[in-house]
Amino acid sequence: PDSTEAENQLRTAIPEVRSIVEAVMSFSDIMKQDLSWMVPLALLLATFILIVYYRSVFFVSAALVPFFTGMGAFFLAISLTGKPIDLISILGLVMVFGFSIDYGVFLTDRHAFASQRSNYSEEHLHSALFLAALTNILGFFPLLFAKHNVLNQLGQALFYGSVGTYIGTLWGV
Repeated sequence: PDSTEAENQLRTAIPEVRSIVEAVMSFSDIMKQDLSWMVPLALLLATFILIVYYRSVFFVSAALVPFFTGMGAFFLAISLTGKPIDLISILGLVMVFGFSIDYGVFLTDRHAFASQRSNYSEEHLHSALFLAALTNILGFFPLLFAKHNVLNQLGQALFYGSVGTYIGTLWGV
């Protein structure tokens, strides 16, 4: 609106309306609120699905190892570089969560259902996981050098999380 009176009329007609400045200023707060419930809910739902699927605490734990090693690698890298953890990094870790569970499930399935699925080739499974991890790692690597802060922070979470996830998949599972 071009005047205070027009702005007040608009706010009266549509109470939830926000100016561009207000929307930009509230972005971090809204994202923080959303992530504070979305991240735990995603972890709980995935864990619940794994419990229903495996019916074994051991195999559920094995499938989650790549996620926790991915997070560990991210936090180790951040502590060594002294860079801050922010909302964009947390958003990147939510993305790492998605593919880390995939990696963990592929290898956990190999061990959990080995007697039922004799056609699994350990070599092919590891080469497929290696290729998936390599494409993630190489795809996210350039983001580490981005001058834009958001791209750089997202790149740190995705790159270090991917490296840790792959290590956790091979070593942990």
